[in-house]
Order: sequence, then structure tokens, then C-alpha cells
Amino acid sequence: MTRNADIPKDLRLTLWDLAYRLAEREKRWVDRLPQLLRRRVPDWPLDRTVAVDVGANVGTYSRSLARWCRQVHAIEPNRALADNLRRAAQEDVAIHPVAAGRAAGTAYLTDQSVDGHRRPLARLGDPAGAAWSQACTVQRLDAIVPPGPAALFVKIDTEGTEADVIEGMGELLATDFLILMIEIEARHNPGYPALFDRLARAGLTANRLFLRRLIPAAPGDVAKSARGPGGRFHSLWPWGNNYIFLRSAVAARLAARPAGPA
Repeated sequence: MTRNADIPKDLRLTLWDLAYRLAEREKRWVDRLPQLLRRRVPDWPLDRTVAVDVGANVGTYSRSLARWCRQVHAIEPNRALADNLRRAAQEDVAIHPVAAGRAAGTAYLTDQSVDGHRRPLARLGDPAGAAWSQACTVQRLDAIVPPGPAALFVKIDTEGTEADVIEGMGELLATDFLILMIEIEARHNPGYPALFDRLARAGLTANRLFLRRLIPAAPGDVAKSARGPGGRFHSLWPWGNNYIFLRSAVAARLAARPAGPA
């Protein structure tokens, strides 16, 4: 039986990337997003959109966003993954080997796995008792992204510290043309209702993809998210933990017709 540790690291990362592309419906939606915006939100400044991929992992979203965004900032504190991103870096993708948070400082990236397979899912935490840990620098997003972008796409996947990343956006959260795609899981972020409330106060409505449609979402939807019998990438039970926050007018226009493959 092949163990995770027996698979070469680069191949593991390639397989991880492929699984996202084949199974994650939000990834397919992002691939089609420039066409959707041109047709339904023609005033969106596509040629001046800046993207931030927080928790860039193997760069699946960064590569997709680099096809149409003016600048992409890939935020990845795991040094091995950041090195991999540098090797495969595209033009206009800036690699930042740091964690994003509400205040500048230092922290530890931790994981309970010792074979390295789950390190793409590592999260900030207490290194005491962790099977693997790595010190990392923490920066606010408003210190990384130049102020006043015409439009901003931010994907956040930090295994539980999403609220801290949001607070570190500062005035970026007031960008008129703004899309936030946030992975929210109750097991990692039990205070998730407060995150929905915080973004609602910032004028953003919560949405999710369901049966090819962008539909309104609520905190109660988070509790309903569950893995299918085949795990995260099971084709019949897609892992529904990504939420898309938009200005209400933009959400209404993007939801007018099917948003792409479910």
C-alpha cells in the first residue's frame, strides 16, 4: 500500500492542485469570473483588479487569478510551499512567505501530521504538542497591498484565523468593487457567526454556489457543511465550505443566471 510519504513531494502538490481543479466548484467559478463580470457587471474595472490569495497553498487560485488580474499577491507562510510557488511563479504574481493577520508580529504554523501530507492544511497555533511547527512572520494585508485598488478579489483559506485576516484588511474592506471568497468551517472557527456579522456591517452579503447558481447564504449553512463518504473531493457531495461575500448590487447581477458548473 502506498503511503503519503512514499509519493514524491512535487507529485503530491501536483495531485493536490489537480484535485482542486477537478472537484472544487468555486475554483471553476473563479476561472469563469472575468467573463461573468464582463457580461453582468460591465462597470467592474477588470484591467485594474488586484487579487490576494491568502493561504495560497500550491497556487491553484493564484494561477487562475493571474490570467486576468493586474497583480496577484500569494500569501503562504509554509516555507516549503512558498518555495514551490516561487519555482512556478507567473509574471505579476508576488510571493509573500508570511501569514496574514490583524497585527504585525510572529507566530507559529502548526500541524498534527508528521509525514508532511497535511502540511498544506497547517494553521497558526501553539507549537507545544504539535507534531510539526514552523515560526513565521505575520503581516496585515493593508501593509502588503498598495492602498486604493480599483477592484479587489481576496481568497482566504487559513484554517480558522479568517476573522484576523479580515481585520488586517483595514480600509481595503471598504473597496467598492470587492469580492471575498472565504473558507469557513465550524470545527476550526466556532465563532463564525461573528464573521458573517462583521462582513454584513461592511456592506457585504454572503453567498454560496449551489446547483450552478450563486445563492444567498447564512451562518446556518456553515453548520450543514459536511464531508461526503469519499471525503473532501467526493463528486456527489462537494465540500461546501467556501462563502462568497459581495456588495449586494454585484451579487444580484452575478446571481441573475447560472454562475457556472456546480
